[in-house]
Amino acid sequence: QCERLTSVEIPESVTSIGKSAFSWCDSLTSVEIPEGASSIGDGAFKYCTSLTSVEIPEGVTSIGNNAFYYCTSLTSVVIPESVTHVCEFSFAECVSLEELIIPENVSHVGSGFIYGCKNIKRVIIKGTAIIHAESFKGCDKLETVAITKNITAIKANSFCECISIKNINFS
Repeated sequence: QCERLTSVEIPESVTSIGKSAFSWCDSLTSVEIPEGASSIGDGAFKYCTSLTSVEIPEGVTSIGNNAFYYCTSLTSVVIPESVTHVCEFSFAECVSLEELIIPENVSHVGSGFIYGCKNIKRVIIKGTAIIHAESFKGCDKLETVAITKNITAIKANSFCECISIKNINFS
């Protein structure tokens, strides 16, 4: 654990953020990911419970499994058009997150990508062909989901425990 780290500005020379690079940095409130980064590794910011917002720069193509898992203070995430893969449980248990937009170029959204995001109210998925298992499970306050009309499959338990859902639009 890195209990005292509160902010980090990753230099432009860094092209990828590795597996568990900043996991368990529970005092980390802000991070600047460089423009040259192409991937955020599995669990890179897992359990960074004080992290409040993340702007992922254009050029990042992959957000790894559990990349932001249990970032309980995370209220805002900007995912750029360059991202093609949002892996399993990437934003799971981010209980302060209220909205998420998945860009059109995303071809893969992993299982449980926002599992347990209890306060998320709106999700827009512009890309991807498959909604994987447990993608929205436990999103208690989820009211509206907009999904591309090109969707080909909705897997098991995708909307399980979404007790507030009012509208799913396929457009």
